[in-house]
Amino acid sequence: MYLALRGRATGPELDKALWYGKRIDSQTRNSLVYRTRQRVGADVLPVVGADGFYRLGNAVTTDWSDFQRLARRGLAAGLDETDDLRSAMNLVRDRPLLGVPDADYSWAEHDVQHMISTIADVAPVLRRLLLEPGDEP
Repeated sequence: MYLALRGRATGPELDKALWYGKRIDSQTRNSLVYRTRQRVGADVLPVVGADGFYRLGNAVTTDWSDFQRLARRGLAAGLDETDDLRSAMNLVRDRPLLGVPDADYSWAEHDVQHMISTIADVAPVLRRLLLEPGDEP
């Protein structure tokens, strides 16, 4: 999930997120990454890049990345087109990462707050666009 939200990470950044700041050696991380790659495939979790960053494969998407793409496109479309904003808001089910133990994903709290504020910014725009002329906002 760290890579899905952050886009990329160094080995030490992964260590901090996965082992909650506990010191581990790179062999432990490399072993976990290798086993994960064996399960999900090298197209999902490619080998670490020449720049030293871990990334997910280009074909990997998340509801959050889809929401951001649709919201950007919908906001750019203006008054005449609400389909992308509707599609973006249809991806929202509840609070992001609801049900995930906070202790396991404490590193994601900033990301969750960013998601909530972004969703809260998009929702009233769609509402205003859907109002009929003369309706009260």
